[in-house]
Amino acid sequence: MKLITKKIERKLKANHAMMEEADEKNIDFPIADRHPVVKLFNPVGAGTWFLFSMNEAGHAFGYAKISDGEFGWVDTNVLQKVDVGFGLGIERDLHYTPLTFKEIAEMWG
Repeated sequence: MKLITKKIERKLKANHAMMEEADEKNIDFPIADRHPVVKLFNPVGAGTWFLFSMNEAGHAFGYAKISDGEFGWVDTNVLQKVDVGFGLGIERDLHYTPLTFKEIAEMWG
């Protein structure tokens, strides 16, 4: 499964540009009320990623829940190649209904 479609990529990169612009202008960019663009998950074990932005190299910012939940960066190129066993890889949640990061952190802690 292709994790980052062209449509998703455009949204992630647009969000990245917004974040960079806010940073350059020293504008507060509260992430808690933002909605991640895509949810990725390990279908056979731990690992869920809610991604909000992505740079040209494929490094995405978001919230990850593997053991503990935390905000940070992940390389989507690496996620695309992960073999989780049973001939499966990381998958994209096709039925993801966007929540805010605050709601996700409360649910997934």
